[in-house]
Amino acid sequence: MKNILGKEYGITASRGKWFEKKGIKYMPTWHPAALLRDENKKIDFIKDLKLVVEELNK
Repeated sequence: MKNILGKEYGITASRGKWFEKKGIKYMPTWHPAALLRDENKKIDFIKDLKLVVEELNK
């Protein structure tokens, strides 16, 4: 996120929220390795993907 948006963001606080820069929308979510370590994060990941699909269908 820092490389893209130029600011420090914590993944726990920012995941699932939209950020926009130069007309491009970004939604941070869990890294795939985090999903392998903690299966409970898969629920959040699926919710995030559903939000992305909704945005794409607009």
